[in-house]
Amino acid sequence: MYWNEQWQERGISQPSNFVAQTVLELARMHPVKDIVEVGGGLNTLLPMLRAFLPEVGYLSYDISQVAQDENLKRFDWGAWYTVDVTQGLEWEEDGSADFVFSSHLIEHLEDPWQLLEEQLRICKKGGIMAVAGPLHMWHREHRQVLTVDMVVGMMNDYARPVFTYLNGQNSEIVAAIIKA
Repeated sequence: MYWNEQWQERGISQPSNFVAQTVLELARMHPVKDIVEVGGGLNTLLPMLRAFLPEVGYLSYDISQVAQDENLKRFDWGAWYTVDVTQGLEWEEDGSADFVFSSHLIEHLEDPWQLLEEQLRICKKGGIMAVAGPLHMWHREHRQVLTVDMVVGMMNDYARPVFTYLNGQNSEIVAAIIKA
């Protein structure tokens, strides 16, 4: 109940969710100047994060031009880019983003390591890289069925320790690392 009240106090009509809460907690634990969301689309978590962290810069990448155009109309802040993440993220300087995350994207990709490599490439040393997704769920648009061992194993390829957060029903995971 606490989180729903907190979101509502800030005028956010959409109730919070596990991923948004976890990403916000990670951002609060580690001082960040910018947050990059990969694959947010129309369900971007950035407005919820901005309600709690208004001083942070926000940038979103998504494959959908329609979604990003709509986000540009809805929000007069942040940067909204349309890009196919499997082709690489347009980023000014490798290793300069404080916090890079994707939510419910990795399970849609044929090669999930491609996403992790791109997120890691733009994340600065000492920055946070996180991925979130559904566990043990298959949908016609999914290319991967995620398990805790799979996600933690992929993240272990890049850094240790992997900070793992599971929601109460064990249906979603957020895994994060601090780039060494």
